[in-house]
Amino acid sequence: MKYLLIVVTFLTLAQWPLSLHQTNSYKDIINDAGNYRHSSIIAPDDQAPLIINTKRSLYSSDFLGRFFNNKASFIWGRFKANLFALIDPNNYFFGFHPREIIRENLNIDKFPFISLIFLLYGLFRIDQLKWGKKLLGLFFISVAILSLGRFDKVDFVLYPILAYFIVSGIVLLKREKPRAFLISSLFLIIFSIPQYLRAFVNLHS
Repeated sequence: MKYLLIVVTFLTLAQWPLSLHQTNSYKDIINDAGNYRHSSIIAPDDQAPLIINTKRSLYSSDFLGRFFNNKASFIWGRFKANLFALIDPNNYFFGFHPREIIRENLNIDKFPFISLIFLLYGLFRIDQLKWGKKLLGLFFISVAILSLGRFDKVDFVLYPILAYFIVSGIVLLKREKPRAFLISSLFLIIFSIPQYLRAFVNLHS
């Protein structure tokens, strides 16, 4: 079981860095972070007036259109879309499939989808984790900040926090529910190995 724990932990944590390496995206993280202000939701957007005016035309009067579709509501809409995308498990375990974000996001695979079980168990047993509540608070603060701009690739800053909860879930599940851990681990290995084989082939092709 000790070696199984090591294998499961490695297969779970290696996927996000490997996906960034495959797409050469890791080289852009620093640049994207530096340009974060220019891609923020409050930065000038040439298409914003057109989108707002188009939405205004859907209302029966110009007053209602202006009231419900102004610059503030447009910014709030973008913030809300980013926020829900960043807290969506689909972002981290399914590459946003089947609702991929076109052009603005790589939709890369971050964690094997089976590891969602470990994350949920780690959150369920958060009272057993020394830094659990503080890191959960830090996660939501980071998500709120990332929601102010285009978060593609920059959301890698959330990796250590998510990794902490996932690894904690792996360890706790192994200790408290060994049968569930064994079944989850076998499924994770079965579904992860083909992904890693494809990644290995792509790296050497």
